[in-house]
Amino acid sequence: MDSVFEIAELIRRLGKVKGRVRLQKIVYLLQQKGCQFGEDFEYGHYGPYSRTLALELDVLKLNKLVEETKEKTTSGVLYTYKPNAELEKLMLDTPGLHHLDDPDIHNTLALLKGKDTHVLEVASSRLFLSKNGLSGEKLDQALEQWKPGLRKYFRDGASLLKELELEKQV
Repeated sequence: MDSVFEIAELIRRLGKVKGRVRLQKIVYLLQQKGCQFGEDFEYGHYGPYSRTLALELDVLKLNKLVEETKEKTTSGVLYTYKPNAELEKLMLDTPGLHHLDDPDIHNTLALLKGKDTHVLEVASSRLFLSKNGLSGEKLDQALEQWKPGLRKYFRDGASLLKELELEKQV
């Protein structure tokens, strides 16, 4: 199945996603749990980032399957994405997205949906950096250096990785 349909189905199941960063982190963490989106991630300012995912989101917007709204905030602009009726209809007619129905993936998605975006950013950054050679004190120092404004979320990010049973990868 084309990855853009996988992302479309994810957005449909989430109902609404507040923030591009949030969507990037949810996809990254789901992929680490075995959900096959096929996205390649690099490390960006907000942690793991997929150019492909950003392009797929643009495709969904251009084809008017996902509605994007912009809200000015004190820290910039918050983009919110939600499925529209066309996406709902299309996805009902598109079989083959069974991995999102896997009980483990379903439970993971429910857990991630309820987490603060900053916690998702810390958890995904910690996991990404550990998979790319940092561990122990060096990993902690890197997080302190690159994400000092998120220090108060470090413990919750580490706890989330334990809840997701991904801490053994850190």
